[in-house]
Amino acid sequence: VNGYATATPVSDGQHVWAIFGNGIGCCYDLQGNRLWARFIQKPRNAWGHSASPVLADGKLIMHVTTMQALDPLTGELLWEANVPMYWGTPVVAEVAGTPVIITPNGYAVRATDGAILAQKIGNCTYAAPVLYQGVLYFADDQQDWRAVRLPTTLEPFTVQELWHARPRKDRYYSSPVVHDGIIYGITRAHILSALDAATGELVYEQNLTMGQGECYSSLTLAGDRIIAICDNGTMVVFAAGRTYQEIARNTLDTCRACPVFVGDRMY
Repeated sequence: VNGYATATPVSDGQHVWAIFGNGIGCCYDLQGNRLWARFIQKPRNAWGHSASPVLADGKLIMHVTTMQALDPLTGELLWEANVPMYWGTPVVAEVAGTPVIITPNGYAVRATDGAILAQKIGNCTYAAPVLYQGVLYFADDQQDWRAVRLPTTLEPFTVQELWHARPRKDRYYSSPVVHDGIIYGITRAHILSALDAATGELVYEQNLTMGQGECYSSLTLAGDRIIAICDNGTMVVFAAGRTYQEIARNTLDTCRACPVFVGDRMY
């Protein structure tokens, strides 16, 4: 299921950074010239590494076994934080003017020096949390879905819980998406749940019946359309809104990754 190039690269528009399932990280320029490559850490997750690198405070963040901040242009280690690793990718928030890295298992790490500011503010076992307008959303099967508002101060780093809900108890490999007051999440078994982003109340639930296979690709928003992809190649496009409206259903190659959009094209 998990390959050696599961993690998505990250770019600043001039360089591209990647991490591979063997623990090797690297940097290339946009002409394909390798600037550096080095062993970061040996992944220890039983099913392989999948957390993508992120950029924060001018640093390259690699979360393999512990969290490491590297100099983007040299690969030199700048700091290391003893933060347990999950499969999802961290998100970067700004609190009191300071970049803070939020991990899927709810750690808050200050990007400037690697200080751990908080723990267990939420949980995503397999996917990534979503940050929208100062609110973090966690969709998980082992704990309730949770929405927390980030603080305005770094110390103490105390989040405000807005709501918790349990729309469907199943694994969420796919990360959710938030749009126009609704958060959408899909289970590995194709059950789509739409919740009110302010209250956590269930707006609707829909079985997308995508055939044999599981949903790993995160829900993706394009305009007012949301795209769900099953690893058997089935793609469902539905309209954002308070009722389910299917727009299209396509058959693609097998896929566990997320599409990206450039103009009016999807790749």
